[in-house]
Amino acid sequence: MGIISRDTFDLLRRYSSVRLQMGVPLVDADWNELDDIRRSELRTFIRWFVGDGFPAKDDGSSNDAFRIEALSTPEADNFKVSAGGSNDGTSASRCLVDGVEVFITEDIDFKDQPLHVNYNGPNPPVAPDATPVDLNVPRVAGIPTSAGSYLVYLDVWEREIGRRDDERLVNPSIGIETCVRFKRDWVVRVRPGTNVPTPNDPAPTNRDYLINHSYAPLAIIARQSNSSNIRQEDITDLRQTGVSLTSLLRRLQFVEQELLAPRFSSALNEFWPPLAQPGVNVKIFGDNFNIGTLSVRFNSIVATVVERTNTEIVATVPNLTRGSDISINISNEFDQATSNRRLRIPLDGPLLELQSFTPTSGIQGSTVTLSIKSRVALEPVHFTIWFGEKQAEISAVAGVARERSSGDHISRVSVRVPTLPAGQVRVAAINEFGIVFSNDSFIILPNFVLPNPYAYGFGAGIGARLI
Repeated sequence: MGIISRDTFDLLRRYSSVRLQMGVPLVDADWNELDDIRRSELRTFIRWFVGDGFPAKDDGSSNDAFRIEALSTPEADNFKVSAGGSNDGTSASRCLVDGVEVFITEDIDFKDQPLHVNYNGPNPPVAPDATPVDLNVPRVAGIPTSAGSYLVYLDVWEREIGRRDDERLVNPSIGIETCVRFKRDWVVRVRPGTNVPTPNDPAPTNRDYLINHSYAPLAIIARQSNSSNIRQEDITDLRQTGVSLTSLLRRLQFVEQELLAPRFSSALNEFWPPLAQPGVNVKIFGDNFNIGTLSVRFNSIVATVVERTNTEIVATVPNLTRGSDISINISNEFDQATSNRRLRIPLDGPLLELQSFTPTSGIQGSTVTLSIKSRVALEPVHFTIWFGEKQAEISAVAGVARERSSGDHISRVSVRVPTLPAGQVRVAAINEFGIVFSNDSFIILPNFVLPNPYAYGFGAGIGARLI
């Protein structure tokens, strides 16, 4: 530790500068307070007028620092923290966290961090710049193996560095260490949930919050099942990129987001069908889809856009794991939007067989009876019926017969026609293994409202006359 006489900096005193008087000794406390005032003002400016995030590089290219990626061979308790840039100090990728700059010069696996509990490197651990690691902070815990959502976040702090940590601080001209330094350290941690630590967190998660540490979210890992490997489609990027904001730019971006940003339709009609196998086209409904350069991602996997209009996108489901639930993300230069519902990638298994339905036409709210063949006895929680892109309410399910040869069940299912405009629609039956459509269309009849005879001067009964 450096030998410092006293710390005189106090933010609440609102001192803005230090002036050296003539004929008085120069002491370390005055010089240090001047540095603290300047650092505090700069940090406050960046925190409030620029904000946290990942600024673009000088040449306008993307700054991809601290991107969280699945390993080439996925593991259940490990992932890669990508540098996303060069390994020198001038072009290294960087970010702003709570008003301070943090940069990363090389890729590193989560478990290879010197502070990780399972670190297998030199003892004592050393940082990439060959300086000792700060062992006064908690070690990085492993990733929980149970299914759920886990936040990957950046933990940033500063610590004092002296000659014991870095011999280069010794002035060779006089053979002593004249000044100590403060160094900014960082580590990537994982915690359950979706929020960074705060001092108000309930126990025991409040132990994640450390005084004089700053935090920034990097990604969400949605573990699909207990002990499952971390795949790329399980990772959702949370980094705020393109940070170089002033108050005017923030207002401009707000207007752009309102007028130019892509948006999904209501949560009940964001996309169709609700489940689809890889290679199947999905319709996405919303607004502002023909503005700018559009990108569609299923989780973090870029999808091929087959066609698009201002209100509809047709995109092909990429190669994703069967049995997983996928969020759909749409972005352009102005903003991005993520679906509230999740697209189901069905498992391999027997589909339902939609044999017939009666009647073949009706008004909204009327009852239609369907004959469905299934491998097992049908229960309402295991399947849904759709008329076009609207889900129908199932009012009754009754077993009718069972085929002797196959053992399949034949069920009679009663549903109510959903609210739809007059016209023809296909009927679909969906279970966890996929979707099947009727061969024939159902005809939605217009709702006729009979006029009130009294409104037109007709009385009740025979012999009514116009008055």
